[in-house]
Amino acid sequence: MTEPKITQIEPRKAAGFSFDTKMKEYDPRRCAAFWVNCKFNVQISQEEYNEFATGALAEIGLWRRNEGSEFLEYFHGSIVDNYDRVCEGATRVEIPGGLFAVFTTPGLDMTEEGSTEFLFQIMDLWEEIYDEWLEENGEYELDDSRIAYEFYGAASSDNENIKMDIILPVRKKQ
Repeated sequence: MTEPKITQIEPRKAAGFSFDTKMKEYDPRRCAAFWVNCKFNVQISQEEYNEFATGALAEIGLWRRNEGSEFLEYFHGSIVDNYDRVCEGATRVEIPGGLFAVFTTPGLDMTEEGSTEFLFQIMDLWEEIYDEWLEENGEYELDDSRIAYEFYGAASSDNENIKMDIILPVRKKQ
């Protein structure tokens, strides 16, 4: 497992689609790349999404618990500068800033390996983070008061060397 880059990230805004689940606890083995199989609460059309998502820094996937709910919600959408162009019905998410560990999948040639292998890489990386890195690193621990998320930036559109980041909120161990 490659070591993450530890970095400060400013707060971010995102807008997109959400999906209510019956899951009460986050499990990285079941939750990685969840966008593959979920059915979003489609409140907006693809055209409306494209209106505010075009030119966005990245798409993200994340899990969160809505206030007052015992169940988790899955969100997939785009990082946006502000909500000015975001249509009614889109889910809006505020991602707190702070200290994060940024893990990157190895480069993969999708023209040879295919999308299934990319999904396995994402799932494996989440598992390694939770089963190995969080247990074995001596300096940082998960800060579960903030949101962890999958970040699909420019490197996720290069089919001959596709990569994505898992952005994990951390704090120094006491």
